[in-house]
Amino acid sequence: MLFLLSIVNTLFAQDRRQRLKEYRKAKKYYTASEYGRAKEAFKELSDLERKDAFTPYALFYYGLAAYHSEEKRLAEKTFLQVNQTFQDWDRREEVLYWLGQLAFEKEDYITALDYLASITQKSFEDSVQKMKWHFLRQINNTILLLELLELHPHDRVIAEVLAYQIVQQPVAKQDHVLLEFLVSEFKLAKQKYDFLSNISTKTKNSYNVAVLFPFFVDELSSEEENDSNPFVIALYEGIKIAVEALKEEGITINLYAYDTKKDSSTTVALLAQDEIKEMDLIIGPLYASTIPLVSSFSKQYQINLFNPLSSNMEVVGDNPFSFLVKSSLETKAKKAAAFTTKSMEDMKVGIVYGTSREDSIRAHTYKQHIERDAANDAVLMLRIEPTEAQWFLSTFREIDDDQSNAYKLDSLTHIYVASNDELIVANVLSAVEMLNLDVCLIGDEKWLTLKSITFEQLQRLKVLLTACNYIDYNKQPVHEFRVAFHHKFFKYPTYYTYTGYDMMLFLGRMLYKYGVYFQQHWGGKLYEGEIFPGFVYGKFHDNQHVLFVKFQNEELVVCDEIMSH
Repeated sequence: MLFLLSIVNTLFAQDRRQRLKEYRKAKKYYTASEYGRAKEAFKELSDLERKDAFTPYALFYYGLAAYHSEEKRLAEKTFLQVNQTFQDWDRREEVLYWLGQLAFEKEDYITALDYLASITQKSFEDSVQKMKWHFLRQINNTILLLELLELHPHDRVIAEVLAYQIVQQPVAKQDHVLLEFLVSEFKLAKQKYDFLSNISTKTKNSYNVAVLFPFFVDELSSEEENDSNPFVIALYEGIKIAVEALKEEGITINLYAYDTKKDSSTTVALLAQDEIKEMDLIIGPLYASTIPLVSSFSKQYQINLFNPLSSNMEVVGDNPFSFLVKSSLETKAKKAAAFTTKSMEDMKVGIVYGTSREDSIRAHTYKQHIERDAANDAVLMLRIEPTEAQWFLSTFREIDDDQSNAYKLDSLTHIYVASNDELIVANVLSAVEMLNLDVCLIGDEKWLTLKSITFEQLQRLKVLLTACNYIDYNKQPVHEFRVAFHHKFFKYPTYYTYTGYDMMLFLGRMLYKYGVYFQQHWGGKLYEGEIFPGFVYGKFHDNQHVLFVKFQNEELVVCDEIMSH
């Protein structure tokens, strides 16, 4: 018996020596990057029927050889086999590492992060972080990154990559609230994600402000008034009056007017002057052909730039020094969604919009915020060609009770009309009135200028209008400005005069109080306007202060205000 046991032990030892020899040979092929020969050699050693101490090593290197031979599916299958069969193997976490690598390469980020989260050995920490950083940096989808962070809420690498991707976006698309949270929660280096932390504001005794408008100075005659650009003159007139008012407050603004003539070559020549590089603030320009030139100049020389009239966030682009005085299309839609979600829990929302790009921006922004903030899908999303708007109304005149009507409105609690097209607005209002619907209609303050819409109709239908240009003519400063302006110029101020005046008062006071980079001190504070409701920016680059107005007792009154604080 002892003799037989001795023979068995001898044979076992011989077999072990032979397998060790074969293992070393296979490993030699692998080390020499001869992955095809290594794969075949390790395959011979990885038979689970002869499972011994060599088997998990042979299987593991068989998987690695397959990986380096571009047989990724075979490699994954092998690593999964090792992970499931040898759960107590001391190199199992290395297998998890490679499974994470393979999952990342397939863009299966959730699975990859789950594998890497299971690795606990400190020796892997640096490699795991580098792998995550490498693959996650390739994701351009901030929503996906946010979902990954929700699954792994303490993962600093995901947080850093998400913050990095946010600041790579155009200024208008940056989620400043989320970015601020990430920097604070994960103690990220603020200077990497907030350019304002890298610059110092300057306070001065006086400030130089450039106004870049298409004045067409060469076309002005000494004997006749130029009528080709009255809104530009009115805008500048308001700015000049504000500068005089600021002087009475002890604030000195040196105003420099530059005529861009709506021409890019003229604008290039103006920006080449040394004088304009010394400006503390630029207002304008007003036309598309000149905006990118001035914005690029503003960004290069780090001069704050304010557009007084536009509601298009593309004007801001990727320039962190560029701002809109007015609320953007996106902001108005976002505030309309916030008003909707807070006004009713059980709501059914319909959205009607036209074919213009502006309409599409407002409609989809509203829809996105309704579905995100209220977890409630829009019941109706209807895009109408303005020339076919009459069809919208006629649809409801011929409703067949036995026919399903996709555009029936009587179940809706809210309708957001994301258009200022007169045909669309008039026909939607007529349809609502014809059907006698009890629905909250939300539109825009520009409806007040549409000829086919009466104030009485807006009051009768209880229409709410988003407004950032609302003027309360009973307000004392508004009354005083109107009287003083009329006394001086024998005419009443226009909307553009009010805009120039209110904007320059705000900007002049900001310069005086906080210095050149006054946005460093904004926070979410409301700065009340003398004429318009006020200014709220925080981290945003357009005015976040949006009122909701409606007609009541034949007067336009404020019924609510949604602000970002």
